[in-house]
Amino acid sequence: MKSRLSLILFFVSCVNCFARDNFMNDVFNEYKKSHHLQSVDTMYIHTFVASSKTNIKPKLSKTYVWYMNNTIHSTVGNYGGKLLNGEYMKLTKKGRKLVEKGNYSNGLKDGAWYKWNSDGSLKEYTEYKKGTMDGKYIQYAADNTYAVEGFYKNNLKTKSWSSYKEGQITSSVQYKNGKRNGNAFEYDMFGNITKQEKFKDDKLNGQCITFKDNKVISKEKYKNGTIIPQKERRKSIVKNILSKKSQDRKKKDREKVKVEKTNKTRTSNR
Repeated sequence: MKSRLSLILFFVSCVNCFARDNFMNDVFNEYKKSHHLQSVDTMYIHTFVASSKTNIKPKLSKTYVWYMNNTIHSTVGNYGGKLLNGEYMKLTKKGRKLVEKGNYSNGLKDGAWYKWNSDGSLKEYTEYKKGTMDGKYIQYAADNTYAVEGFYKNNLKTKSWSSYKEGQITSSVQYKNGKRNGNAFEYDMFGNITKQEKFKDDKLNGQCITFKDNKVISKEKYKNGTIIPQKERRKSIVKNILSKKSQDRKKKDREKVKVEKTNKTRTSNR
């Protein structure tokens, strides 16, 4: 009986050892595939996670960051070593000051990325999605207030972009597909509008108004980036007035005919 029990215990122990060895091998293999590394150049220390995955299909439009021979490389359309995959930090060699921090996903920047000045103040904040700037962008001034604020979509400026000085807005403009499209404003130090413009495909298109002390001091009109001369504008205004008068006259004539028809109908019914 004892010999049987001993044999069973021995068998269970062997199974456990085999399972543990397999687990440790799996952990070690996973560690080899993805592990923390450090690269040092003349000015900076780079700490990161590199992955030796080979099933990543590169895209021609993407810029991949990868590691080989103690050096970080960056190439468009493909890669030739271990892709950076996880947290990345860039520090100065002297003083170990943080310069840049973010995350890589299979060699592509992904999520929130930060940059710092040499004094430790924040320099930039950029949101990425699979290697392209996609989301909020902020550039900071020396006093840690906003200098520039905007949005990217597929590496192109989109939505509203604003510039600031000492925390006060100085200009704002609408973007679409990387080009100015829509209203643009300039402001004085008190936040009052000093200029209003309109853009279409990055060209002035529409009325440009200049203000002083909240009063209009000049108006100009543009078409496809070219200013419309005053004479042409007057002709256009006269033409519009005449056209409106003609439309009003035609409307009155139609109403008169309608009234006459109604009166005739009433007379014939009596």
